[in-house]
This record gives sequence, structure tokens and C-alpha cells, in this order.
Amino acid sequence: YQVQANENPDTTSNPDDKPWHITLGELDLSNNSIQYYNFDKPFEQGIFDANHLWITKLNLQADDLAWEGLTMKGDLSNLAFQERSGFIVESFSAAFSITEKSIDLKNFKFKSPNSKIAISAEGKFESFKTISETYDDAFIDLLVQESEIGLADVYYFAPTLLDSLPVRIPSNTTLRLDTKINGQLKNLNIERLVLETLSKTYLSVRGKLQLPRTTDPYFQLELEKFYTTKNDIESIVPDTLIPPSISLPQWLNIDRKST
Repeated sequence: YQVQANENPDTTSNPDDKPWHITLGELDLSNNSIQYYNFDKPFEQGIFDANHLWITKLNLQADDLAWEGLTMKGDLSNLAFQERSGFIVESFSAAFSITEKSIDLKNFKFKSPNSKIAISAEGKFESFKTISETYDDAFIDLLVQESEIGLADVYYFAPTLLDSLPVRIPSNTTLRLDTKINGQLKNLNIERLVLETLSKTYLSVRGKLQLPRTTDPYFQLELEKFYTTKNDIESIVPDTLIPPSISLPQWLNIDRKST
């Protein structure tokens, strides 16, 4: 373990000119517990409540951690814990590097009882100080490979996320995702975006996504394939939204060839 501080003997200069430099060669935590309770906030039952944490079975292994000003890097080989809400992280690992002008995330792997996520991502921008004004010029390269996101995990952090939708999505629904996106935020290239959910619903698209700072977002998507079944539709759409005069087909298949 090593901590270094860049001391500045000139007391008249700005201390921010030479920030703390902290390095940690190896970190190993085994079967720890952490509790935090904010008595000024009401307790939220059944969700991940950051004001009332109770983390148990905390295991953490990390190497080559460094922090100096806005620059951070490290290799997180494993993180696992359980939280009082029921949210569980079975394993989490990633190698990360953050500088004033970039973010690099490699070998991001997350696993819970409901989700499995694998991501590699890179972002470049003018600077953190001006990102709110120049974010649309920022460049990203995002790869999400054969990942699964369980809504049960999402509900721990956003329990009312889907309440406004006119459909009923089962809480045990899993969204399978495979995508590759790159370019500036004002003109993103979606090389592929594949979504699978419910029993047999499948969607594959590609195209452009523009997120300019001064105008509304713009989508230009090309449908590769869409497939669903009567059972999947009836599982999420209430009977009141389907008129009796409409008879749903057993399955629906649309692809680029058929269009």
C-alpha cells in the first residue's frame, strides 16, 4: 500500500495545482459488512435505498489502483455482495481508466441472479470541465455482447420505471441485448442492435442515432428482423386494448426480405 502527496511549499499558490496522488497496489476484502443509515430520510422498503444501506458478504479484489486529480485507473478483478433490499452481485470485474479527456472500460463483466452483462466501451471528449456544453461532439465506442438484463434488478433502482406504459410487463422478464455503437453523440452509428425478450420476441435493427445538444434527438433505423408470437403479445397487452374484432395471428415475422 502506498500513498503519495505532491506537497507544495509555496503557500501563496493554488493547492489544486498539485493534487493528491494516491496509489494502491493491491486491495483484498473478504466477507465484510457495511451499514449506513440516514435518519433524515424515510426508509424505502424493497428497493436499493442509498440512504439506508446494509451490505453483507462483501468481497473485493482489486489491483493497481491510482487516483490523481481527475485521473483514475485500476483493475477490479472481483466484487460481490448482498444488500438488504435483496439485490445481489454475484461477481463484477472490470479494468478502467479515466482521464481529463477520456474514459476506457475493458472486460466489464457483471453477474447477478437475474442478469449477465459484458461490456467494452471507450469515450473521448474535450474535457470534463466543458462536457455539459460539448457532449454532442464526444466520441464513444460501445460493445455489449450477448448480455441479459433482468427487470427484477432494474426494479431495485427504479421501481416505477414502467408504470406509465400501457402494457403489463412481468417482473421476471429478461431482456437479452447484443449491440455495437460508435461515433460522435451527434451522429452515432448503430452497427447492430439485437433485442430478445419474453418467450420468442426478437428485434434486430441498425441505423443512425443523433443526440445533438441544441435540437431534439433523431432516429433513422433500418429493420433487419422482427418476430413475435400471439402468446407474447397477450402476455403484456391487456384484453381491453385488443378489440374483439381483431384476431391475433399465432406469430408475426417481418424481415428485410419480406419488406
